[in-house]
Amino acid sequence: MKNITSIMLMAAFFTGSYVFSQQRETQPDLEKENLLKLSEFFHQRHQTRKAEVEKFAFENGLSVKMVSDGRESQIMYIDELGMPQSYITYNFNAAQTTGTNQLWTGGTTGLNLMGNGYLIGIWDAGGVRTTHQEFGSRVTIMDGASLSDHGTHVGGTMIASGVQSSARGMAQQATLRSYDWDDDYSEMATQAASGLTISNHSYGKVRGWTYSDGYMFWLGNTSISETEDYLFGFYDGVARDLDIVAFNAPNYLMVWSAGNDRNDSWSGGHYAWINGSWKWSTATRDQDGGVDGYDCIPQHGVAKNILTVGAVNDITGGYTSPASVVMSDFSSWGPTDDGRIKPDIVANGVSLYSTSSDNNASYTTFSGTSMASPNTTGTLALLQEHYRNVRGRAMSAAALKGLVINTASEAGPNDGPDYMFGWGLLNAVGAADKITQDNTNGGLIVEGILNNSQTIDYTYYSDGSDINVTLSWTDPAGTPPAAALNPTTLMLVNDLNLSVIRQSNSATYSPWVLNPANPAAAATKGNNIRDNVETVNVKNPAAGYYTVRITHSGSLSGGSQAYALIITGLKTPPTKTYCSARATSTNFEMISRVQMGTINNYSGRSAGGYHDYRGLFTQISKGSSQTITVTMTGGATSSWGRVYIDWNQDGDFNDAGETYVLGSGTGPYSTSIAVPASALDGYTTMRVRVGYDGTPSACGTFTYGETEDYTIKVGGTPGLWKGTISSDWFNPLNWDNGEVPTSDVNVTIPTSAPFQVSIFGGNAYCNNLVIQSGKVVTVNGNNINFPSYLYVYGNLDSDVGQFSMTGSYSFLFFRGSTNTWWDDDNENDSFTNVRVQKDTPTAILSMWQSMTCSGTFYIVEGIFQSDPGWTLTVLSTSTNAFRIEDGGTLRLWSTRTIDVAGRIYFMNGSKTEITGGTLKVGGNLRVDSNTTHNIALTGATLIFQGSANQYIEDADGGTLQLNDVTIDKTGGTVFINGAALNINGNLVISNGVLSCNNGPTPTTSYNINIKGNWTNNNFPTGFVPGTARVRFNGSGHQIVGSSENFNILEANMGSALRINNVAHTVTCNQYDWTSGGIDVLKGTF
Repeated sequence: MKNITSIMLMAAFFTGSYVFSQQRETQPDLEKENLLKLSEFFHQRHQTRKAEVEKFAFENGLSVKMVSDGRESQIMYIDELGMPQSYITYNFNAAQTTGTNQLWTGGTTGLNLMGNGYLIGIWDAGGVRTTHQEFGSRVTIMDGASLSDHGTHVGGTMIASGVQSSARGMAQQATLRSYDWDDDYSEMATQAASGLTISNHSYGKVRGWTYSDGYMFWLGNTSISETEDYLFGFYDGVARDLDIVAFNAPNYLMVWSAGNDRNDSWSGGHYAWINGSWKWSTATRDQDGGVDGYDCIPQHGVAKNILTVGAVNDITGGYTSPASVVMSDFSSWGPTDDGRIKPDIVANGVSLYSTSSDNNASYTTFSGTSMASPNTTGTLALLQEHYRNVRGRAMSAAALKGLVINTASEAGPNDGPDYMFGWGLLNAVGAADKITQDNTNGGLIVEGILNNSQTIDYTYYSDGSDINVTLSWTDPAGTPPAAALNPTTLMLVNDLNLSVIRQSNSATYSPWVLNPANPAAAATKGNNIRDNVETVNVKNPAAGYYTVRITHSGSLSGGSQAYALIITGLKTPPTKTYCSARATSTNFEMISRVQMGTINNYSGRSAGGYHDYRGLFTQISKGSSQTITVTMTGGATSSWGRVYIDWNQDGDFNDAGETYVLGSGTGPYSTSIAVPASALDGYTTMRVRVGYDGTPSACGTFTYGETEDYTIKVGGTPGLWKGTISSDWFNPLNWDNGEVPTSDVNVTIPTSAPFQVSIFGGNAYCNNLVIQSGKVVTVNGNNINFPSYLYVYGNLDSDVGQFSMTGSYSFLFFRGSTNTWWDDDNENDSFTNVRVQKDTPTAILSMWQSMTCSGTFYIVEGIFQSDPGWTLTVLSTSTNAFRIEDGGTLRLWSTRTIDVAGRIYFMNGSKTEITGGTLKVGGNLRVDSNTTHNIALTGATLIFQGSANQYIEDADGGTLQLNDVTIDKTGGTVFINGAALNINGNLVISNGVLSCNNGPTPTTSYNINIKGNWTNNNFPTGFVPGTARVRFNGSGHQIVGSSENFNILEANMGSALRINNVAHTVTCNQYDWTSGGIDVLKGTF
């Protein structure tokens, strides 16, 4: 096995972790960092594999690169079974077949899409001929690749300008970045990190039967199967690594050819890999795909998160019916070994005429899925261009993939998907129309995030048209099974579920499913447990309201899953007819974003200056308020913004209190929307309007501006947990008023709620939090990529309920500017990381019961104190276990205890009010700014109790003021480092060692000034004086209550230092007397 451990560690790391310049999207910093790490990992692996291949080829007399029968191939690596694995090109009036020509200038859609400035990546056997007359200056060779006829043909299929009209590419003004297939994974990750959103790959692994240098070869592994190449449909490291790249680059979609293996066969002698080398064989082996043609897609096409494209014959007059889509005689069919639907879609791949690399004006005709893939990739570039034109950003990869699947034209013998045509024929016009409809009506292309235990519902209205709803998501990479023939282990990691529910009678419609055990059977409806794309199709539905519901099975890896939802045949719910509000131009004032409650809508310029987004709603309760923020593009100083809400639902915005002034100028605008007590419960319309000229009003047409309509739902009690949908705090439907609480909302978790409460992977807020009997609120922070936060601005009272924190990445913040309390009546709560971060340094948090934190405890700002008799225990042993920051104050009085297993750290600017109580520390005690802020433990007992070495660290050298000090360690030494100690009470060394040295290998020693008694019950090893002075400087008699060895002993007291036990002997190397002297009542000095 080669480097399997590092590969699996890489997979685990990169699947637990997911604007424009020249049409490239800016990646968030974490995504970019992960992708660059991936790139370096893949590059190092490629270098290692390259050396292994060169050695193998030399030892076996083979060429690394070959051209045979018009196809280019190259040995890429030696697999874990010792067998060479190679790449091969998949070459065996495209625009009309898929309808892409209707998107061009002059097409029926009127969209005039040409791919202007859109950047596409191409990886192939070699580089694209940059000087060809079809490309101008739009192709860049990125890695010094030599020219490839295949690569040039593929590149022309995507972007040829049409100097020869019959060779016109899909996106004639797009640009290409061209790579050869060496080190492709590393280069893809790098380009994705820099913002690449689409790339084409018309190659894959050589599988099954292949012809080379006058001989037939069979590429199966005879140790697994003598008759079938087990890597057909097999999810191996090749597929896994593609899924890792995709998961870490959620805006990047790789388009991959399905392969040309179906029906390849041979009945005579051939070479096969037997016992570690190529040997001549006359064995009988299956044709690729067997007698029925299924299960012959090589590994690349098996990946979950790419778009796998099969090839069909040209449809010269365009699609008319399923019967017009004729399968090629070579395109590879699914299923994958775990039964997933592949290919995803099909496109024209037969007899495509395009550019070649012979000279700057040469052309040729190829067939193969190599041609169907760029046909698709170029079309996707136009769809992204259209989406950006109207939305100002690119779709996610999941949304783009879901869009082409949802709008694909039916192909094959039966309704629904199959393992031959996938979801159907690429339909460029249908996909572009969907983008246009979404821009006009809203809610038809939706991107969101599903959290663990969450249910998400969308409400739509059907007028009786066929319903087609697609859910698509970029799934974490699966774990490849052991090498075997057709293993059925499911590779789906996060199993999302889609259903459509008719609200009038609760009739539920399920997604399409296929049966891999009978691959030719028609699709049925049921629970899809295999695919990361699900589609629900309802023929001739009854008109009325429908719910589109997203849930999940099992637990979500990483705690959440981003998804895309594509809606066909459903509309936003009908509402009252309101007055028209439009503008003749949106070239200046244009609404680009609206945020209010659950509405967070990015939009672009609209036709006629109006968008209907009433499918998007937020819920708000009477007497409460929400802030609306409207972002405008192109505004001027005299621009204005208004919000109108029909609170009494009478069909107009004319009543008092229904108009809100957003402001003037360029924005963004924000204002608070208060719901009047007279507002009617139910759904109503909110109108958002910006303009330049004229007097602001809810109706009419302006020259410049834009209007958007949304829906408001009025009703419910703020902060009351219903918990009828799931345990997810962030699901608005779990709250009585349909709103996730904000920092000013008091939250009650009642006994009667069906579900408990879970906070996972986000920021939750409340004012007071009360948990009633039988209810549990859990802050779940088990994943580093999805930390969970609860911000409490009022009191936290778990009452007789329970508050629980799990995982190292869960955090509880106490905020607010008023004094609040923290209570656990039955002392059954559990806490991880707690932060006192009040909004003013004088606000107090009072702890009313004993509490235990398994993580860390910080006082960031404000005062922390506890009531008499209670203990705060912090179990973290880290260097930041207990930290007081600038603005934070620790208040400790008598009968209170703070017990910390790790370090206690008083940072620069921190303060103390310690007049009593007990402070136990298992790590170091560090003070950054003692001189400035006078950190003092006046009146308290400080107990050192660790099992390893501990340090008293005084960073600025000011003398540290302590009261009683006890050394009670199970091992190790307490060292003094930075400044002298003033012990204003007693010192007791019970167990362990106190050393005046600054470490085990000392460079200096620090003095101790003590006003109380000195007792070393661990004599003679319990105290190490070093070269330091111990000065007794109390106001009365002090006692050395044990034997002791001092370096310099100084008496500077109001009364004598006493030795008063016959068994005690006190020695010193030097004795200095200022006042008081020494009284030896009993014992020896």
